[in-house]
Amino acid sequence: MALKKSYTANFGSTYTAAYFRIVEFFINSQSEFAIIRVYIYKSEADRDANKSQFEQKEYTIKDSIDEENPENNVTDFTDNFKGDLTDNHIKKSYKYLKTLDAYSDAVDV
Repeated sequence: MALKKSYTANFGSTYTAAYFRIVEFFINSQSEFAIIRVYIYKSEADRDANKSQFEQKEYTIKDSIDEENPENNVTDFTDNFKGDLTDNHIKKSYKYLKTLDAYSDAVDV
């Protein structure tokens, strides 16, 4: 399981079929946050050939509750990861990433 999309690297090169693979997922259900680490490869072929990723991204998912202004509440953790710890959180993580603007055009591979 992974995502594929066009991506412009921090150093300026653009890859039309960059390959995004979650390599680490951490969840702390007591403190209610999760961390997703994604490796970015030039292509799926590079990943399959065991080439190194050229970038990585890390996302921390948590809720942000504003009791005075509830319209500003962000419930990303609760909405996506809270619940049964036997759930497939990697699959949920890919689904979550696709809700972010940076991955809105990504396709499952």
